[in-house]
Amino acid sequence: MTGGSFLEKLGSLLFELSSHDRLSILRELGNDALSVTKLSKKLDLTTQETSRQVFRLKEAGLLRRDNRGIYRLTSYAEVVLKQLGGLDFLSRHKEYFKSHSLVHLPEKLVLRLGDIAEATYLSSISQSLYSVERLIKEAESYIWLVNDQISFSVFCELGRALERGTKNRVIQTKGFTYPSDIVRDYFQYYERNILPIDRRSRATGALEDRLDDRAEIFLFISEKQAAVAFPLNSGKFDYLVFSGSDKRFHNWCSEAFNYCWTKAQPLEIVTEKPCEWIMDNPEALSGLERIIAGQKLTLRKNLASELEKLQLTRSGSITRLGYLVRSRLDEHRSPEANTVQSS
Repeated sequence: MTGGSFLEKLGSLLFELSSHDRLSILRELGNDALSVTKLSKKLDLTTQETSRQVFRLKEAGLLRRDNRGIYRLTSYAEVVLKQLGGLDFLSRHKEYFKSHSLVHLPEKLVLRLGDIAEATYLSSISQSLYSVERLIKEAESYIWLVNDQISFSVFCELGRALERGTKNRVIQTKGFTYPSDIVRDYFQYYERNILPIDRRSRATGALEDRLDDRAEIFLFISEKQAAVAFPLNSGKFDYLVFSGSDKRFHNWCSEAFNYCWTKAQPLEIVTEKPCEWIMDNPEALSGLERIIAGQKLTLRKNLASELEKLQLTRSGSITRLGYLVRSRLDEHRSPEANTVQSS
């Protein structure tokens, strides 16, 4: 097919779909086969105008008529309407997608954006946070998530979910940096209240962790619900989610998670080499301990540089990978060492 004939056929299809009345007829017939008379009543059109538009759609190969005068979609029209779902979703959320990017998602998921159409867009952080927390609280079987960072309240809910028996899969970014002004209190709470749960859950296989260089998507899924946010054009997130329990939406989110899961690396693989290096450089481990205790990193320049190179620190602050490396090493130390020291 030449470029000209391709554009001509596509243009012809788009022209037929450009009419509000014709598009409404297709959507009505997507729900049920109807006569012209019933269509005209449903759409509040004259019988003459409905008949004219139906004739055009039939000529375009989108409708077929049986011997009783009842119109139905052709299989071609059914596929066209499914493809339109993605465009409809994008057009309804045009302002959102002007500032958000799908560039890192696989094409097959982008082409199926219509599967997200029934999800509810939550336009405030508080709504989004509530939606995610409710998803976690109501989960009974499993929770899958992809994130660059999560709020402290969500973090605590995930620990409670593991305690009541969910099986969790978690994908996080290696380079997230813990704010220096809260790091000491944060890790004290974590190591006292959450870390024992995480360790028990990893040992039984109820918790599986993987790490990636960046989060392609912000995603939470349980057996009942899903919530997803796309990155801004800058690559960061504003955490404004699309949330819902519709089956197509849930399946789309599950496929997006599986894509991210296969791309990310298991925790034990990512931490293996940094752990070996730290064991050969105990001074560097002491440096990580100082940061976790809320103190300033003081190391010889070559060690500080190597910590940055291994992505264990960034600008003197500890990264998620840095903490996970320290935590893995800490598992082999005495129980007294499992509480963050204040000095």
